[in-house]
Amino acid sequence: MAYIELSSLNKLQKQLGIEPDGVVQTFFTHTCRLHCDKYVPYESGPLSNNVSETPSSFTYESPYAEYQYRGERKDGSHKIVNRTYDKHPLATSYWDKHMVTAEGNEVASEVRQFMRRKIWQELKQ
Repeated sequence: MAYIELSSLNKLQKQLGIEPDGVVQTFFTHTCRLHCDKYVPYESGPLSNNVSETPSSFTYESPYAEYQYRGERKDGSHKIVNRTYDKHPLATSYWDKHMVTAEGNEVASEVRQFMRRKIWQELKQ
């Protein structure tokens, strides 16, 4: 029978960066934000460039971000009909969902590679 002390498991999670809000979560969140960028409507930059990021989320802070994200007002009125596609040709509403569909496997691959590097670094120490 194998016995693993919980404090050892917590220490290992921290060393590998896989604890909640650890370096792996932070890397994943940042990678998702970067991949989302090309799907975010962009005319002059305030929406795409005004983003706050925590280890587990990112938020577009512009006052009109929700309107652009939904593609219409909350009440369903005033649908967006004149979005520009010059700078971000893939711009769309619900950009995070479109990114996951189009690039989710690539994001997962980047996170796996990051984790492998992190584990390799820990093994070398």
